[in-house]
Amino acid sequence: MLFACLDSLHSAMRYATSCKWSVTVSCQDPSDQVFAARVRSQFPLVRIIASDPTPDNLNGHSRVLGRSRARYVWLLNDDVVFLAGAIEKITTFMDRPENARVALVGPQMLNPDGLPAPSGYAFPSMRQILLEQAGAGRLSEAGASRRHGLPQVLPLAPRVRVRAADRATEVDTLPSACFAVRMRAIRQTGLMNDQEALDGAEKEWHRRFKDNGWKVVLLSDASVIDYGIQSARTGSGHIQPEKLRAAVYFFRTGPRPAMFRIFCASILAITGARAAIGWVRRDRSDVQAAGRHARVAWEGLTQRKPEQQI
Repeated sequence: MLFACLDSLHSAMRYATSCKWSVTVSCQDPSDQVFAARVRSQFPLVRIIASDPTPDNLNGHSRVLGRSRARYVWLLNDDVVFLAGAIEKITTFMDRPENARVALVGPQMLNPDGLPAPSGYAFPSMRQILLEQAGAGRLSEAGASRRHGLPQVLPLAPRVRVRAADRATEVDTLPSACFAVRMRAIRQTGLMNDQEALDGAEKEWHRRFKDNGWKVVLLSDASVIDYGIQSARTGSGHIQPEKLRAAVYFFRTGPRPAMFRIFCASILAITGARAAIGWVRRDRSDVQAAGRHARVAWEGLTQRKPEQQI
């Protein structure tokens, strides 16, 4: 999918004569010379850098962002395909003087069949995660907050997330697959924490922008197709360990340490009860799953609050 992404990106920028641009591909396997040669043969102006796939550098965004002198940088997954006008519309929106405090702008995400997909989210809540962990139902991860004039999520409601709208909509956070970020906002707020899993690190980063007076916006007139949407979905009714780890990091870096400790203790109590029920039922897989979730909560409870990267 990388080549389809790069092709759509070059097509979108071919007519954007008012700005200079460059493309950097972060490659997790620097020894794959065949792949690098193929990229250079089709897109000779693309810069390829080797990202560090070690546990101490899970995201690799900072290496690109820390060196950039651009006004805006797009962070993309390789399975995103731009539709006509998407980049130009978002650039024009961010250039407007009235939008000078907009740090992040994301396009409307489309499923491969062309139907709108969830494109903006509210931050997760401790109550939501606890209910999901207890298996009480799948709450919405998004649903934007009422202060943005968007629907409020109710307990045990179906997933309600921000979809296509007729105007720019302020949200809390955006899908990690595709968004543009203002470099001036990064210089004030700091870089993403590359030592954490992407979902939790991005949500914490977006919260930092908002805490510093910046806005996060979904611009629905600009659209991209995200071919990774289907593979990212899971059918499990219980929260997955990766999602719990992201939520734990998000809450641990938040402003309410006492509530975070109560949250972790509650997770430990829930997982303990699940493990006990699984043991009585002789369901080894449930006992093991509860143990993995308990370890995530315990690690979050015993770790120090990380320092922000500047």
